[in-house]
Amino acid sequence: MLSLRDDAIAEFLQAKNLAPKSEKAYRLDLSRFTRWCDLPGSPYQQQPWREVSARQLRHFKTYLQQELQLSAGTVRRTLSTLKQFFDWLQDHKYIQTHPARTLELPEASEPTAKDLSAEEIEWLYRAATLSKLAERNTAIVSVLLHGLRAEEICNLDVADFDGVRLHIRKAKRGSVGTVPLKPQAQQHLQMYLEWRQSQTEGSRAAGIEIESDRPLFISYSPRNRHQRLGYDGLYKLVSKELQAIAQELAQAEGKEVSHLHPHRGRHTFATSLVVDGMRYKTMDSRLAMKLTRHRSAHSFDRYVKRADELLAEAAIFETEALKQAETET
Repeated sequence: MLSLRDDAIAEFLQAKNLAPKSEKAYRLDLSRFTRWCDLPGSPYQQQPWREVSARQLRHFKTYLQQELQLSAGTVRRTLSTLKQFFDWLQDHKYIQTHPARTLELPEASEPTAKDLSAEEIEWLYRAATLSKLAERNTAIVSVLLHGLRAEEICNLDVADFDGVRLHIRKAKRGSVGTVPLKPQAQQHLQMYLEWRQSQTEGSRAAGIEIESDRPLFISYSPRNRHQRLGYDGLYKLVSKELQAIAQELAQAEGKEVSHLHPHRGRHTFATSLVVDGMRYKTMDSRLAMKLTRHRSAHSFDRYVKRADELLAEAAIFETEALKQAETET
């Protein structure tokens, strides 16, 4: 008999053949359900999957919404994972009745762009220059602000930077491609690689260069020193270390910085491409999607809407300034 916690979940995840980040999310969703089943006093403790009922899943949905007060998007994702899991259980004859078949998912809120303001970008760069590994961290910030996903940054090798652009060879759903870098980012990467070369003991005297197949960004933590910087390490760098420094900088000016995480660089890049394209007529959404490597116009639409908001706001201020100038003449 398949156990509630282990056997079925492990087999399901193995069959899905997910990327590490996706598998972690699926496992989290399923563990929310098993933990709820095993709460003290619960009648569902160590319950076999075949005994899970539709009524029980409705109670779990209420628990997510009212007790944990999770967002509609998180509840929807968790229940969607459960639906997929029960689909798999039924397809493999582990259950006869599908308890999640009629389970209603919360309406998904329309995704919005979470771009950084000009001030936040400045604080983020300043935080990087004030951090312990300033050269590396400044280069990472520049790459993040060119729209790369966190995992794509972690997968970069030295050879993927040709001095002008980055070559994305491993990406989500095969969205590989090339990202041209602005001069400032090119300079930051060159300075980082020169600094890294200088940190290699005896390398300059021996004429040894950094091997092209080495990771572009490496960790300097005692545990993973000189190993590839991982997703967790990158996320911790941005959302904890740089966040803390940026917050101090903002508070010194009597302001606050919003929550920083690696993906906000991608949002900022995509939004700025659309804004600049509308303002200077140099780029349309098709070209912007090429640079961000979006495959779906629907998923990219959030950045078009955000650009419209920013330009509409700018137009109001510009109009008011013109009106004010007229009254003064």
